[in-house]
Amino acid sequence: MYLFFEDKKIVLVSKNSIDGYSSFLKIAYPILTHLKLPSTLFICPGFLLEKETRGKLGILSGESFLDLACLRAMCQHRNITIGAHSFDHIDYSKSSISEINLDIEKLVSFFNDNFMDIPNSFAYPQGRFNNAADGIVTQTFPHRLSTIGGI
Repeated sequence: MYLFFEDKKIVLVSKNSIDGYSSFLKIAYPILTHLKLPSTLFICPGFLLEKETRGKLGILSGESFLDLACLRAMCQHRNITIGAHSFDHIDYSKSSISEINLDIEKLVSFFNDNFMDIPNSFAYPQGRFNNAADGIVTQTFPHRLSTIGGI
Protein backbone atom coordinates (compact mmCIF):
# COMPACT_ATOMS: atom_id res chain seq x y z
CA MET A 1 0.00 0.00 0.00
CA TYR A 2 1.26 3.47 -0.81
CA LEU A 3 0.08 6.81 0.53
CA PHE A 4 0.86 9.87 -1.56
CA PHE A 5 0.27 13.44 -0.53
CA GLU A 6 -0.64 15.46 -3.57
CA ASP A 7 -1.99 19.01 -3.48
CA LYS A 8 -3.08 18.58 0.15
CA LYS A 9 -5.02 15.42 -0.74
CA ILE A 10 -4.21 11.88 0.24
CA VAL A 11 -4.12 9.45 -2.63
CA LEU A 12 -4.14 5.78 -1.67
CA VAL A 13 -2.88 3.16 -4.08
CA SER A 14 -3.22 -0.35 -2.80
CA LYS A 15 -3.07 -3.84 -4.24
CA ASN A 16 -5.03 -4.70 -1.10
CA SER A 17 -8.22 -3.25 -2.55
CA ILE A 18 -8.36 -5.74 -5.43
CA ASP A 19 -9.41 -9.42 -5.26
CA GLY A 20 -10.42 -9.43 -1.57
CA TYR A 21 -7.13 -10.16 0.17
CA SER A 22 -7.31 -10.28 3.95
CA SER A 23 -4.48 -7.73 4.07
CA PHE A 24 -7.08 -5.08 3.18
CA LEU A 25 -8.64 -5.66 6.61
CA LYS A 26 -5.30 -5.66 8.40
CA ILE A 27 -3.57 -2.79 6.59
CA ALA A 28 -5.81 -0.56 4.50
CA TYR A 29 -9.10 -0.70 6.44
CA PRO A 30 -7.74 0.79 9.71
CA ILE A 31 -6.08 3.65 7.84
CA LEU A 32 -9.08 4.38 5.64
CA THR A 33 -11.54 4.32 8.52
CA HIS A 34 -9.28 6.41 10.79
CA LEU A 35 -8.85 9.05 8.08
CA LYS A 36 -12.53 8.70 7.05
CA LEU A 37 -11.50 8.13 3.44
CA PRO A 38 -14.04 6.53 1.10
CA SER A 39 -12.80 3.32 -0.48
CA THR A 40 -14.04 0.56 -2.72
CA LEU A 41 -12.90 -3.01 -2.18
CA PHE A 42 -13.18 -4.97 -5.44
CA ILE A 43 -13.75 -8.64 -4.78
CA CYS A 44 -13.73 -11.91 -6.71
CA PRO A 45 -16.30 -14.01 -4.85
CA GLY A 46 -14.81 -17.19 -6.25
CA PHE A 47 -11.63 -16.44 -4.31
CA LEU A 48 -13.55 -15.86 -1.12
CA LEU A 49 -15.48 -19.07 -1.51
CA GLU A 50 -12.66 -21.29 -2.77
CA LYS A 51 -9.44 -20.98 -0.83
CA GLU A 52 -7.67 -23.40 -3.19
CA THR A 53 -7.97 -20.74 -5.91
CA ARG A 54 -4.72 -19.34 -4.53
CA GLY A 55 -2.83 -21.98 -6.47
CA LYS A 56 -4.34 -20.80 -9.76
CA LEU A 57 -2.72 -17.41 -9.33
CA GLY A 58 0.51 -18.55 -7.71
CA ILE A 59 -0.43 -16.68 -4.56
CA LEU A 60 1.89 -17.29 -1.65
CA SER A 61 0.53 -19.59 1.00
CA GLY A 62 0.75 -16.80 3.58
CA GLU A 63 -1.71 -14.64 1.66
CA SER A 64 -5.38 -15.27 2.29
CA PHE A 65 -8.73 -13.86 1.29
CA LEU A 66 -11.38 -12.19 3.41
CA ASP A 67 -14.27 -14.30 4.56
CA LEU A 68 -17.92 -13.32 4.22
CA ALA A 69 -18.29 -12.30 7.88
CA CYS A 70 -15.45 -9.77 7.58
CA LEU A 71 -16.81 -8.49 4.30
CA ARG A 72 -20.28 -7.98 5.75
CA ALA A 73 -18.84 -6.17 8.78
CA MET A 74 -16.79 -3.83 6.59
CA CYS A 75 -19.86 -3.06 4.48
CA GLN A 76 -21.49 -1.56 7.56
CA HIS A 77 -18.91 1.23 7.51
CA ARG A 78 -20.34 4.11 5.49
CA ASN A 79 -17.03 4.90 3.73
CA ILE A 80 -16.37 1.35 2.54
CA THR A 81 -18.18 0.01 -0.51
CA ILE A 82 -17.83 -3.28 -2.29
CA GLY A 83 -17.17 -3.50 -6.01
CA ALA A 84 -17.09 -6.47 -8.36
CA HIS A 85 -13.89 -7.80 -9.93
CA SER A 86 -15.46 -10.76 -11.79
CA PHE A 87 -16.47 -13.97 -10.06
CA ASP A 88 -13.51 -16.15 -10.98
CA HIS A 89 -10.98 -13.52 -12.16
CA ILE A 90 -11.39 -14.46 -15.80
CA ASP A 91 -9.80 -12.37 -18.54
CA TYR A 92 -12.79 -10.62 -20.11
CA SER A 93 -10.78 -9.68 -23.20
CA LYS A 94 -10.24 -13.38 -24.03
CA SER A 95 -13.54 -14.82 -22.81
CA SER A 96 -16.54 -15.66 -24.93
CA ILE A 97 -19.80 -13.77 -24.53
CA SER A 98 -21.36 -16.82 -22.87
CA GLU A 99 -18.43 -17.08 -20.40
CA ILE A 100 -18.77 -13.39 -19.52
CA ASN A 101 -22.54 -13.70 -19.10
CA LEU A 102 -22.10 -16.73 -16.84
CA ASP A 103 -19.47 -14.92 -14.75
CA ILE A 104 -21.78 -11.91 -14.33
CA GLU A 105 -24.74 -14.17 -13.46
CA LYS A 106 -22.64 -15.78 -10.73
CA LEU A 107 -21.64 -12.30 -9.47
CA VAL A 108 -25.24 -11.11 -9.33
CA SER A 109 -26.32 -14.28 -7.51
CA PHE A 110 -23.48 -13.91 -5.01
CA PHE A 111 -24.34 -10.30 -4.21
CA ASN A 112 -28.08 -11.00 -4.05
CA ASP A 113 -27.48 -13.93 -1.69
CA ASN A 114 -24.96 -12.17 0.56
CA PHE A 115 -25.26 -8.38 0.36
CA MET A 116 -28.61 -7.55 -1.23
CA ASP A 117 -27.18 -4.71 -3.31
CA ILE A 118 -25.38 -5.32 -6.57
CA PRO A 119 -22.32 -3.02 -6.74
CA ASN A 120 -22.26 -0.08 -9.11
CA SER A 121 -18.56 -0.56 -9.84
CA PHE A 122 -16.68 -3.24 -11.72
CA ALA A 123 -12.87 -3.48 -12.08
CA TYR A 124 -11.71 -5.61 -15.00
CA PRO A 125 -9.35 -8.45 -14.01
CA GLN A 126 -5.84 -7.65 -15.26
CA GLY A 127 -7.41 -4.42 -16.49
CA ARG A 128 -8.24 -6.15 -19.79
CA PHE A 129 -11.48 -5.94 -21.74
CA ASN A 130 -12.77 -5.49 -25.27
CA ASN A 131 -15.80 -3.68 -26.71
CA ALA A 132 -18.02 -6.77 -26.61
CA ALA A 133 -17.11 -7.44 -22.96
CA ASP A 134 -17.64 -3.81 -21.99
CA GLY A 135 -21.06 -3.81 -23.65
CA ILE A 136 -22.10 -6.80 -21.54
CA VAL A 137 -20.62 -5.49 -18.27
CA THR A 138 -22.21 -2.06 -18.76
CA GLN A 139 -25.67 -3.63 -18.59
CA THR A 140 -25.10 -4.60 -14.94
CA PHE A 141 -22.33 -2.29 -13.69
CA PRO A 142 -22.59 1.39 -14.68
CA HIS A 143 -19.08 2.25 -13.42
CA ARG A 144 -16.23 0.26 -14.91
CA LEU A 145 -12.54 0.56 -14.12
CA SER A 146 -9.46 -0.60 -15.93
CA THR A 147 -5.73 -0.03 -15.74
CA ILE A 148 -5.88 0.17 -19.54
CA GLY A 149 -7.38 3.25 -21.18
CA GLY A 150 -10.62 3.19 -23.12
CA ILE A 151 -13.42 3.26 -20.59
